[in-house]
Amino acid sequence: MWLQRKRNTVQLLEKSSLRVSAELKATGQTLEKDMLLDPMRYADCGGGFPLRMKNGCIFGFVGVSGLADTVDHAALIGGLDRFFCRHGYI
Repeated sequence: MWLQRKRNTVQLLEKSSLRVSAELKATGQTLEKDMLLDPMRYADCGGGFPLRMKNGCIFGFVGVSGLADTVDHAALIGGLDRFFCRHGYI
């Protein structure tokens, strides 16, 4: 369920779920009250990340769930970095 909620957030807002969380906290807003999003369908915590082409188009999503949200995000970014470096994309 958490992974699906993170995917929904990333897909709708086109940014990482941790970034959404940080932006909401910085402005004192919530997904439910200020963005009118159902908290049972969307999550404002780390672990969801959009896959974006150079032209800006999002073509996918990668997500991690099961740990603290910042640890989920760090594991996700570490895995992406390792994958892209190993395959010569970076």
